[in-house]
Amino acid sequence: MPIAAFTTSINYGRIALTNQLVVLLPVTADVRLVKSSGEISHDQVEFTHCRVFGAESTLNFSISDAAEPARFGAATIDDTVRHFSGGLNVEINLSSLISSDMAVGTLIDGVIATDVRDKRVVVIPAGSPVRGRIRRMERYSDPFVYFVVGLEFTELEVHGVRHIFYADLVDIDAAPGVELRLSIGSDGAGTPKNEVSTPGTVTIVTKEHVVIHKLPGVATFFFRGDKLELPQNFRTVWKTRPWTQ
Repeated sequence: MPIAAFTTSINYGRIALTNQLVVLLPVTADVRLVKSSGEISHDQVEFTHCRVFGAESTLNFSISDAAEPARFGAATIDDTVRHFSGGLNVEINLSSLISSDMAVGTLIDGVIATDVRDKRVVVIPAGSPVRGRIRRMERYSDPFVYFVVGLEFTELEVHGVRHIFYADLVDIDAAPGVELRLSIGSDGAGTPKNEVSTPGTVTIVTKEHVVIHKLPGVATFFFRGDKLELPQNFRTVWKTRPWTQ
């Protein structure tokens, strides 16, 4: 095979699936193929919406033989995981402050800010709880101090019924330090320097814009500054995707 190199790497992260359960799960996978001709193929995979599937049972040996046989009872809580139709605009406010001291995988909560309607019918009432986790919390110091933050929302509850939250980020609060696109100028900061060309020389001023690939249900953004704090009620706006399995 005309292949010069082939590498596969998987990055794992500690993910809190419940308050008591923290596990090590794949977060990203990277596959790089280099052919003898010099052609390079690079694939990157990111994993989202991991959930817990489980069951609980109880054995009781104190029941006498004469006791009435056990019967299946109706569940008081609908534990079915459902999904919404695509194209719904959803506003989520954080329920508590998020800081850079919090670890990746920490569970986070939010609430629906306003009623969500589908064909004039309220399908998600304001105040409905939303759950997720911190997906990324990375600090960089070059060319200036900034963070890459990822907040992943995976589940939304309506009247006791759980729904999968599968949506694209549309907008985010204009909080101090929060940016969807990071601008890096020729001086190593956010703004390029004004330079004067001398005879016989040419000065090229460049400005680089860095963006992050969007993932369903994940709000990924930059934060300028050495102390990150996202306030309570920090708002994100989403549009639901049609659910496919």
